[in-house]
Amino acid sequence: MEAWVIVLIVLSVLGSIACFGLPIYYGNQKLSGQTGEKYVSRYLQKLGCGEVINNLILEHAEGKTRQLDHIAVSAKGLFVIETKDRSGIIYGEENWHEWVQVTKTNEYKFYNPIKQNSGQVRAIEYFLKNNGFPKVPVFGFVIFLNGEVFTKTKLAGTFVGFIKYFQCKDDILTPDVVDEIYKKLQAAKDNSTVSGKQHTKNVKTMLDKIENNICPRCNSNLVPRKGRYGEFYGCSKYPSCKFVKKQ
Repeated sequence: MEAWVIVLIVLSVLGSIACFGLPIYYGNQKLSGQTGEKYVSRYLQKLGCGEVINNLILEHAEGKTRQLDHIAVSAKGLFVIETKDRSGIIYGEENWHEWVQVTKTNEYKFYNPIKQNSGQVRAIEYFLKNNGFPKVPVFGFVIFLNGEVFTKTKLAGTFVGFIKYFQCKDDILTPDVVDEIYKKLQAAKDNSTVSGKQHTKNVKTMLDKIENNICPRCNSNLVPRKGRYGEFYGCSKYPSCKFVKKQ
């Protein structure tokens, strides 16, 4: 197998929690759901990854909403972090539409978390642009809390893998800019009128549109087209709208 990057951690630098490889345990329990997100949030702050905002729902272009697990606002830029609690062995690459989770009893496919995270990054970039910070760099990363991750991409791995990713970036923002961006994001969270339930409803509406060949960006029809890799459905308003339906 050609150069799979196996992201396994031998010892955690997280002090009270020792990790040997994966899965990562918190006490005697695997990290999952909100527990895992709280774990990541706590150690992002403990390890000096900047000001951290958790569970932010942002309204952005075309009335869409995005739910973001964690945003670290630091002198190195903004880091948008998606946490996954899938166990077993995880296979995937940056350009795959779906990744694969292999457990002892079954195999599951799930939407490429890098693509999911890319949408979250675009939402933050849209927010920054509208608030006077169009050139602030935004980085995305997916943290798997429990599974063994086999991937070539540097955009996904374990928590300590993220720390290495974070540390390789240079400081580029002043403390005043960091503080101002953090306050604007916190205000957006405090003043948000969109609940988690509404966000879930928005996602379902978007998926229903795609299923019925309606573009979720501009509400035009999705029509069959031919490309170098075969047939696909794209927006009829191309090139002004470049939405493509994933098969």
